[in-house]
Amino acid sequence: MSRIASLDLRNVVKTVASLPQTYTRKPVIVINDASFDVVARSVIILLLIITVADEQKAVETVLHVWYSAFLRPADLERVQSLRPLIEDVCSKIAGRNPESLQAKTFKIGSCSIRVVLKKEHWTSLLEFLDVPDGLTTSRARSIRLAVIQAPDRLDFHERDLTLQQPEHRICKGRFREDGILLPFGQTRENHTIPNPYVTRLTANDKRYS
Repeated sequence: MSRIASLDLRNVVKTVASLPQTYTRKPVIVINDASFDVVARSVIILLLIITVADEQKAVETVLHVWYSAFLRPADLERVQSLRPLIEDVCSKIAGRNPESLQAKTFKIGSCSIRVVLKKEHWTSLLEFLDVPDGLTTSRARSIRLAVIQAPDRLDFHERDLTLQQPEHRICKGRFREDGILLPFGQTRENHTIPNPYVTRLTANDKRYS
Protein backbone atom coordinates (compact mmCIF):
# COMPACT_ATOMS: atom_id res chain seq x y z
CA MET A 1 0.00 0.00 0.00
CA SER A 2 1.28 3.46 -0.92
CA ARG A 3 0.22 6.65 0.87
CA ILE A 4 0.95 10.04 -0.70
CA ALA A 5 -0.36 13.58 -0.58
CA SER A 6 -2.03 13.71 -3.96
CA LEU A 7 -1.80 17.40 -4.96
CA ASP A 8 -2.68 16.10 -8.40
CA LEU A 9 -2.79 12.63 -9.88
CA ARG A 10 0.30 12.72 -12.06
CA ASN A 11 2.47 10.87 -9.56
CA VAL A 12 -0.27 8.29 -9.05
CA VAL A 13 -0.70 7.77 -12.79
CA LYS A 14 3.05 7.46 -13.33
CA THR A 15 3.39 4.97 -10.48
CA VAL A 16 0.59 2.74 -11.76
CA ALA A 17 1.72 2.99 -15.39
CA SER A 18 5.27 2.06 -14.36
CA LEU A 19 4.28 -1.22 -12.74
CA PRO A 20 5.99 -4.04 -14.67
CA GLN A 21 3.87 -6.55 -16.54
CA THR A 22 5.22 -9.20 -14.20
CA TYR A 23 3.56 -7.47 -11.22
CA THR A 24 0.61 -9.66 -10.28
CA ARG A 25 -0.54 -8.29 -6.94
CA LYS A 26 -3.54 -5.98 -6.68
CA PRO A 27 -2.27 -2.43 -6.08
CA VAL A 28 -3.96 -0.35 -3.39
CA ILE A 29 -3.26 3.38 -3.47
CA VAL A 30 -4.54 5.85 -0.88
CA ILE A 31 -4.57 9.52 -1.90
CA ASN A 32 -5.69 12.61 -0.05
CA ASP A 33 -5.35 16.37 -0.05
CA ALA A 34 -6.21 19.27 2.23
CA SER A 35 -7.94 21.12 -0.63
CA PHE A 36 -11.42 19.89 -1.46
CA ASP A 37 -11.11 21.35 -4.98
CA VAL A 38 -8.16 19.03 -5.64
CA VAL A 39 -9.96 16.07 -4.10
CA ALA A 40 -13.08 16.74 -6.19
CA ARG A 41 -11.06 16.78 -9.41
CA SER A 42 -9.36 13.52 -8.46
CA VAL A 43 -12.69 11.84 -7.68
CA ILE A 44 -14.19 12.94 -11.01
CA ILE A 45 -11.14 11.79 -12.98
CA LEU A 46 -11.03 8.39 -11.28
CA LEU A 47 -14.76 7.83 -11.72
CA LEU A 48 -14.49 8.71 -15.41
CA ILE A 49 -11.67 6.19 -15.82
CA ILE A 50 -13.70 3.30 -14.40
CA THR A 51 -17.15 4.21 -15.76
CA VAL A 52 -16.52 5.19 -19.39
CA ALA A 53 -16.44 1.91 -21.31
CA ASP A 54 -14.40 3.19 -24.27
CA GLU A 55 -10.87 3.61 -22.90
CA GLN A 56 -9.78 6.03 -25.65
CA LYS A 57 -12.78 8.30 -25.06
CA ALA A 58 -12.22 8.10 -21.32
CA VAL A 59 -8.59 9.17 -21.70
CA GLU A 60 -9.50 12.10 -23.97
CA THR A 61 -12.19 13.34 -21.59
CA VAL A 62 -9.95 13.00 -18.54
CA LEU A 63 -7.19 14.89 -20.35
CA HIS A 64 -9.46 17.85 -21.08
CA VAL A 65 -11.19 17.85 -17.69
CA TRP A 66 -7.71 17.93 -16.17
CA TYR A 67 -6.05 20.55 -18.37
CA SER A 68 -8.41 22.32 -20.78
CA ALA A 69 -10.52 25.38 -19.99
CA PHE A 70 -13.15 24.34 -22.53
CA LEU A 71 -14.65 20.93 -23.26
CA ARG A 72 -16.37 19.24 -26.16
CA PRO A 73 -20.10 18.44 -25.72
CA ALA A 74 -19.24 14.72 -25.49
CA ASP A 75 -16.80 15.43 -22.66
CA LEU A 76 -19.46 17.27 -20.67
CA GLU A 77 -21.91 14.42 -21.24
CA ARG A 78 -19.43 11.95 -19.79
CA VAL A 79 -18.78 14.20 -16.80
CA GLN A 80 -22.52 14.61 -16.18
CA SER A 81 -23.02 10.84 -16.47
CA LEU A 82 -21.45 10.70 -12.99
CA ARG A 83 -24.33 12.68 -11.49
CA PRO A 84 -26.57 9.67 -10.68
CA LEU A 85 -23.72 8.00 -8.80
CA ILE A 86 -23.11 11.03 -6.62
CA GLU A 87 -26.79 11.92 -6.20
CA ASP A 88 -27.42 8.40 -4.93
CA VAL A 89 -24.85 8.92 -2.19
CA CYS A 90 -26.25 12.36 -1.34
CA SER A 91 -29.78 10.99 -0.98
CA LYS A 92 -28.66 8.22 1.36
CA ILE A 93 -26.72 10.55 3.68
CA ALA A 94 -29.13 13.50 3.56
CA GLY A 95 -29.89 13.40 7.29
CA ARG A 96 -26.30 13.10 8.47
CA ASN A 97 -24.20 15.75 10.19
CA PRO A 98 -22.62 18.04 7.52
CA GLU A 99 -19.19 17.56 9.15
CA SER A 100 -19.43 13.78 9.42
CA LEU A 101 -17.28 11.58 7.18
CA GLN A 102 -19.27 9.46 4.74
CA ALA A 103 -17.79 6.70 2.57
CA LYS A 104 -18.88 5.08 -0.67
CA THR A 105 -17.16 2.35 -2.68
CA PHE A 106 -17.71 2.42 -6.43
CA LYS A 107 -16.89 -0.93 -8.00
CA ILE A 108 -16.89 -1.61 -11.74
CA GLY A 109 -15.28 -4.74 -13.10
CA SER A 110 -12.02 -5.44 -11.32
CA CYS A 111 -11.58 -1.81 -10.24
CA SER A 112 -12.95 -0.15 -7.14
CA ILE A 113 -12.69 3.36 -5.77
CA ARG A 114 -13.56 4.13 -2.17
CA VAL A 115 -14.32 7.80 -1.60
CA VAL A 116 -14.47 9.25 1.90
CA LEU A 117 -15.73 12.83 2.16
CA LYS A 118 -17.52 15.04 4.61
CA LYS A 119 -21.27 14.94 4.06
CA GLU A 120 -21.29 18.57 2.90
CA HIS A 121 -18.55 17.84 0.37
CA TRP A 122 -20.58 15.07 -1.27
CA THR A 123 -23.20 17.70 -2.05
CA SER A 124 -20.57 20.19 -3.21
CA LEU A 125 -19.14 17.56 -5.55
CA LEU A 126 -22.25 17.91 -7.74
CA GLU A 127 -21.28 21.53 -8.46
CA PHE A 128 -18.24 20.32 -10.40
CA LEU A 129 -20.44 18.55 -12.95
CA ASP A 130 -22.32 21.53 -14.40
CA VAL A 131 -21.39 24.88 -15.88
CA PRO A 132 -22.62 27.63 -13.52
CA ASP A 133 -25.96 29.12 -14.56
CA GLY A 134 -25.57 32.11 -16.84
CA LEU A 135 -21.89 31.58 -17.53
CA THR A 136 -21.44 31.85 -21.29
CA THR A 137 -18.41 30.67 -23.22
CA SER A 138 -17.37 34.25 -23.98
CA ARG A 139 -17.69 35.23 -20.32
CA ALA A 140 -15.66 32.21 -19.26
CA ARG A 141 -12.93 33.21 -21.73
CA SER A 142 -12.90 36.75 -20.35
CA ILE A 143 -12.57 35.52 -16.77
CA ARG A 144 -9.76 33.18 -17.70
CA LEU A 145 -7.82 35.81 -19.64
CA ALA A 146 -8.23 38.29 -16.79
CA VAL A 147 -6.37 35.80 -14.61
CA ILE A 148 -3.80 34.63 -17.15
CA GLN A 149 -3.00 38.09 -18.49
CA ALA A 150 -3.06 39.93 -15.17
CA PRO A 151 -0.26 42.55 -15.14
CA ASP A 152 1.20 41.19 -11.92
CA ARG A 153 1.82 37.84 -13.65
CA LEU A 154 3.77 39.25 -16.60
CA ASP A 155 7.20 38.81 -15.03
CA PHE A 156 6.34 35.26 -13.96
CA HIS A 157 5.24 34.43 -17.50
CA GLU A 158 8.32 35.91 -19.16
CA ARG A 159 10.71 34.16 -16.78
CA ASP A 160 8.95 30.92 -17.56
CA LEU A 161 9.42 31.46 -21.30
CA THR A 162 13.16 32.00 -20.92
CA LEU A 163 13.46 28.32 -20.00
CA GLN A 164 11.64 27.13 -23.14
CA GLN A 165 12.93 26.37 -26.61
CA PRO A 166 11.63 28.78 -29.30
CA GLU A 167 9.16 26.30 -30.78
CA HIS A 168 7.89 25.43 -27.33
CA ARG A 169 7.28 29.11 -26.57
CA ILE A 170 4.91 29.29 -29.54
CA CYS A 171 2.94 26.29 -28.36
CA LYS A 172 2.85 27.56 -24.81
CA GLY A 173 1.61 30.92 -26.05
CA ARG A 174 -1.22 29.18 -27.90
CA PHE A 175 -2.22 27.33 -24.76
CA ARG A 176 -2.20 30.54 -22.74
CA GLU A 177 -4.48 32.13 -25.31
CA ASP A 178 -7.14 29.45 -25.60
CA GLY A 179 -6.54 27.13 -22.63
CA ILE A 180 -7.10 23.98 -24.68
CA LEU A 181 -4.56 21.16 -24.53
CA LEU A 182 -4.25 20.00 -28.15
CA PRO A 183 -1.52 19.76 -30.78
CA PHE A 184 -0.74 23.24 -32.13
CA GLY A 185 -2.42 22.80 -35.51
CA GLN A 186 -5.48 20.83 -34.37
CA THR A 187 -8.86 22.55 -34.55
CA ARG A 188 -10.37 23.95 -31.37
CA GLU A 189 -13.85 24.49 -32.82
CA ASN A 190 -15.46 21.63 -30.89
CA HIS A 191 -14.25 22.91 -27.52
CA THR A 192 -17.17 25.23 -26.87
CA ILE A 193 -18.26 24.48 -23.30
CA PRO A 194 -16.58 25.97 -20.21
CA ASN A 195 -14.94 23.27 -18.11
CA PRO A 196 -17.14 23.04 -14.96
CA TYR A 197 -14.12 22.39 -12.77
CA VAL A 198 -12.22 25.44 -14.03
CA THR A 199 -15.26 27.73 -13.96
CA ARG A 200 -16.15 26.74 -10.42
CA LEU A 201 -12.75 27.92 -9.27
CA THR A 202 -12.94 31.28 -11.04
CA ALA A 203 -16.58 32.27 -11.57
CA ASN A 204 -17.02 33.35 -7.96
CA ASP A 205 -13.70 35.17 -7.75
CA LYS A 206 -14.71 38.76 -6.95
CA ARG A 207 -11.60 40.13 -8.68
CA TYR A 208 -12.89 38.98 -12.06
CA SER A 209 -16.68 39.22 -11.63
